[in-house]
Amino acid sequence: MTDDIRAALRMNREIVKQDFDYAAVGVKGGDQEYLIKAVSKFHAAGNRTAEAYLEMGDILLDARPRFPRLPTSTGFKSGWGDWVQREIGMNVDTAQKMMYVRRAMPDLDPKSECLPSFTILRIIASSKTPEEVRNHILANPETTLADAIQIKKDISAQKMMAPLPSPKKAREIARKTGIPQAASDGTISFGATEADAQKATERRTLIYGVKDAIQKIADLDISPEEWLGHAQSWDFLEFNQNGEISQVTEWLDELNSIWSKKIG
Repeated sequence: MTDDIRAALRMNREIVKQDFDYAAVGVKGGDQEYLIKAVSKFHAAGNRTAEAYLEMGDILLDARPRFPRLPTSTGFKSGWGDWVQREIGMNVDTAQKMMYVRRAMPDLDPKSECLPSFTILRIIASSKTPEEVRNHILANPETTLADAIQIKKDISAQKMMAPLPSPKKAREIARKTGIPQAASDGTISFGATEADAQKATERRTLIYGVKDAIQKIADLDISPEEWLGHAQSWDFLEFNQNGEISQVTEWLDELNSIWSKKIG
């Protein structure tokens, strides 16, 4: 969970909750019912991971048109901003950032198992970000913030110098210069050989496979007994024959110990 989300949720906990007057801002009927439910959905999303930013953006984008612009002494005003601050417990600037990213990448699945941090998503959401950079970072979510910024800078400069080299030539240039090189087929080469690329794929599969498995278990809202109760006898024909559960338990205990020291 990013610092912006933590700050927003902390702000919400510190607010003395008062009923929001939807009628005063011209919202009623089905729109009012939707917005009341949207508040609960928003906070439920915030209790998960950084991917929640995308889901929050969807909620905010869907909520905003439900507030009519009403006449005031200085012109017209929507009650959306007040609703964001009072009901959601978030400043409008942070809400705008969430909506900006969602508008820029509407097809990005919030439930994707591998997403970059929201800070990086904000960087690649910019219309000034080359498509090659956006595609590369989404395909390689472990990219660090510093690397994302540098890749965007390098590739943006290269695209201003047409024509771009072929993929083969791009690999040669990247290997020689040590700088990522945009290729004519819309990809980015880092000078890696096929063997290097295979190793990188295997590393990502190992890291994200274990990480996602742990997350799936952490997200379960049923007990082990209930989980077993859902299964059929044939579901476990070859399960735990070599004591895999005990092995996993020992491995996770060791991981938990190392992780606690690493972040503590």
